[in-house]
Amino acid sequence: MSHNDFKDLESRIKSDRFKAMWESHYATPMFRKDPSFKNYIWDVLAAAVAIDPSVILESETLPIDVDDQYGYGYGQTMGFRGAAPEGAQNAKIVYAVDRAKIWKMVEDVFNKL
Repeated sequence: MSHNDFKDLESRIKSDRFKAMWESHYATPMFRKDPSFKNYIWDVLAAAVAIDPSVILESETLPIDVDDQYGYGYGQTMGFRGAAPEGAQNAKIVYAVDRAKIWKMVEDVFNKL
């Protein structure tokens, strides 16, 4: 999300309750301080895919494993082409999404706040 995106979404919020939530978001001061600041919206992307899977333009399903051994790679998620470790589970890996469609979804939500 760019600084302009931030300002656009902020201007859409009408509810005092949601304005207060917006003000308390960790990224708000960074957007206000630095016009070149950008932030990823991973949670929004995941929600958009759950709501409307047609936003996915490119994906593949792979066996996935998560490193649960305490150490340097703890929590690392790994996808495998071919043989995967025992216990790996299939997951859809999304490589490309319809950005315009997702952004429209975000704007529609913000227009209701």
